[in-house]
Amino acid sequence: MKHPKNRPGSQDRGGRGPFLGLMLLSVPGRTGGVPIGVIFDGRYRTYTAIMKVRGHSFALLGNEEKERRVTGWAAVLSSLARERPVVHRLQWIASTIPDDGNAVRSFLSDRSAIPEQTPAYHSYDGLLSGAGAMTCRHDVHLAIQVRGGRNVTSSTSGSASSACGNLLREVEALQRVLGDGEVLAERLLGPREVSALVRRSGEANPVDASAVEAAGQAQSIQDCPPCPVGWPWPLAVDSQWGHIRTDETWQATYWIAEWPRIEVGPEFLSPLLLGPVRRTMSVVMEPLSPSRAVRQAERARTADLADTELRRRGGFLSTARKARESELATRRESELADGHSAVRFSGYVTVTAPTVRLLAEACDATEQAAGLCRLELRRLFGDQEQAFTYTLPLGRGLS
Repeated sequence: MKHPKNRPGSQDRGGRGPFLGLMLLSVPGRTGGVPIGVIFDGRYRTYTAIMKVRGHSFALLGNEEKERRVTGWAAVLSSLARERPVVHRLQWIASTIPDDGNAVRSFLSDRSAIPEQTPAYHSYDGLLSGAGAMTCRHDVHLAIQVRGGRNVTSSTSGSASSACGNLLREVEALQRVLGDGEVLAERLLGPREVSALVRRSGEANPVDASAVEAAGQAQSIQDCPPCPVGWPWPLAVDSQWGHIRTDETWQATYWIAEWPRIEVGPEFLSPLLLGPVRRTMSVVMEPLSPSRAVRQAERARTADLADTELRRRGGFLSTARKARESELATRRESELADGHSAVRFSGYVTVTAPTVRLLAEACDATEQAAGLCRLELRRLFGDQEQAFTYTLPLGRGLS
């Protein structure tokens, strides 16, 4: 069992283990309004802001409209892949939290345009009551990260202000581009919301981070002097070979080792993103500059040609898988030559449960859902402590 050396009330910064060097900053907004919560990672010299986003009834759209919106998201990523990119990494985090159905019934009573006595209202209310525990609360956040200077050793150094300024400028530009891609950027999270978002991973009954900022509650047992709000990191971490325990909950993290090899629809991830199991899916992306992307594509193409020639000389047969990889390398080089952008990415899924037994059941359900999505999940045995941070808004998970 690992306890942070600097529990709330001490003067040290960040936690221990994977949380070493992390610090939550309160940065004034560009217009001098509501402060923004920024996570400073001293280990990697990064500054990360988190934005709450949502779509517009994506599941109810037709196939052509879905494809158009996916293309719009591709344009968002392409806008970040500049020759000298400012955004270091982009990370979207989708959290599924089981709900007892009270939230959707409350929404019906608050937003209903017809009286409660009408048959249509009673019919819909019965449908929601029958759904019961199958309902879930679905939150999506987008983390935007920039890097500080090479000489940055603490959040109080001179370049911290410059890095946060660059971060807020990029966030504003990204908000405009997201609007063009029909993704609604609700707001940037304040310090209390960021703290609640990080801390809820260890809570058995997590609260909505939006309610924390609205109510102005720190949601902590004691203030932490280096942080503008309560202690955001886990108070205790117990790492095992195949899972990890943080505060009140148990987690197991998977790496998405294989994405679909056949053509799938725009909502192929629905079985994994929805359902009664509490889990968090994260995709970490790093935009590549055009020159770097071209160099990597040419290097991969050259290595593929050399490997093919060695296999021919050795008398080895060319497999269908090898032929497909060669085809993809050629197509990637052609797409870059046509002006498309390149992005490195990796995906992770963290399953959360209140007990080890329930965690095992939730992991089985998650692996089944991943199979329906045509994904191959690999449990990160032996590295659960570090892997757990890959689904937190820290921009980690790419070497």
